[in-house]
Amino acid sequence: MAKTIYKLRSKPHLLFTFNDSDFHLIDEDNPSNNSEFKFNSIISVDLVKGKTNWIVS
Repeated sequence: MAKTIYKLRSKPHLLFTFNDSDFHLIDEDNPSNNSEFKFNSIISVDLVKGKTNWIVS
């Protein structure tokens, strides 16, 4: 079984681990996002680009 890991952020960690039939999401910033997702159960995916509040940051 092939396993691929994509690290999108270091602090806090945001990792995607892809296997043949599913993927795992590890999000230390928002732990409620942590889960395992089966590819055959995904109906659709939406990518929502976050906005940065430059006044606050």
